[in-house]
Amino acid sequence: MSTITSWVPIPEHSDFSIHNLPWGIFSTPTLSPRVGVAIGEQVVDVYAVAELGLLTEFELDKEVFLSEFLNELISFGKPTTSGIRLKLQQLLSEENSPLRDQTGVFHSQADVKLHLPVKIGDNTDIYSIMEQAT
Repeated sequence: MSTITSWVPIPEHSDFSIHNLPWGIFSTPTLSPRVGVAIGEQVVDVYAVAELGLLTEFELDKEVFLSEFLNELISFGKPTTSGIRLKLQQLLSEENSPLRDQTGVFHSQADVKLHLPVKIGDNTDIYSIMEQAT
């Protein structure tokens, strides 16, 4: 395992270390559903990171991070989603990160509402699994 560490406080037995930044959709009482990643006991608002101009190398409209589902982001493919995750990992581990002391970027997991992250279009996958099982 890499020796990379984060300046974000992460409880010792957290599932959300700097090595695991899971995608999700969250909202707060004042923010509409949007894309986030978990780290420690926090959720990083990826739209807020894009608003700071820190994700410009991906040539995405930052509005993609205001989606109610991850489908549009996923449609850009694994190289893009992995690249964004690596960039976030870098920003969350740099001692002089531009994310430090930014208001509106971090939200306590206890204060957010999590939403279904992916919109399922139909039952094709379920029927495929049933067919394989029989």
